[in-house]
Amino acid sequence: MTGGTFEIGPQNGALSIHTSRAGVAGKMGHDLRIEVTEWRGTVTMTPDNPAECSVRVVANSPSLRVREGSGGAKALTDSDRAEIEKTTHEKMLRTSKHPEIVFESTSVSGVTSPAPPTTAVVDGQLSIFGEPRPLRLDMRVEPDGAGYHVSGEGIVRQTDWGIKPYSAFMGALKVKDEVKISFDVKVGPS
Repeated sequence: MTGGTFEIGPQNGALSIHTSRAGVAGKMGHDLRIEVTEWRGTVTMTPDNPAECSVRVVANSPSLRVREGSGGAKALTDSDRAEIEKTTHEKMLRTSKHPEIVFESTSVSGVTSPAPPTTAVVDGQLSIFGEPRPLRLDMRVEPDGAGYHVSGEGIVRQTDWGIKPYSAFMGALKVKDEVKISFDVKVGPS
């Protein structure tokens, strides 16, 4: 397999945020899958020394789009999607003032044997509002032609950045503080 530094983005992968609901009226709301439609990144792969691998991803926060809503008392409408996106952009992430969310790895550890699939833990810093906080990602890497298929996820607590999770009906319906970040991308030569 090929080592080197590779560019990644929506053209070869997906980056998503998954929310879940809580509260006594939680059954009324939806668990959401929100796609980051504009992002770019650089991955350095070193097959002989996985601990030297690194990743840096920059997400355009105004590009978050609600793609799916599961559960809930009624189906998620286009109007619901638009309202969720507006609230997320204007009130929660303040995207006009903070248009980028950045993840930069600091270490790779827990690498399993090189026999595929390989799993690893990637630790790094996630910066929202320009404020870095630790983020741990569990990752799975499999050979894919001359490159790799890389997937994984991590958990982010909104309140770590002072973001108040969405709530309605005087807190009876709310989004859980913990949201899941997931990624699924092809890394390697074009």
